[in-house]
Amino acid sequence: MAELRAKSSAVLPAPDWHVHYALFSRSGFTEGLVAQADSEGVWLVGLKDIVKNKNLEVKTK
Repeated sequence: MAELRAKSSAVLPAPDWHVHYALFSRSGFTEGLVAQADSEGVWLVGLKDIVKNKNLEVKTK
């Protein structure tokens, strides 16, 4: 996540803009990343979160 934050600072159009981070995963997140994201306010979005309430079937490999 540190690399993501470093890259985002290079593309911010103005110093007063606020960035919200979201990570997407088909297979889930490690416990360590979940803990880090929780402490840093990063949104974690899994495949099931995306298709929730859409009556779609989730197929994984």
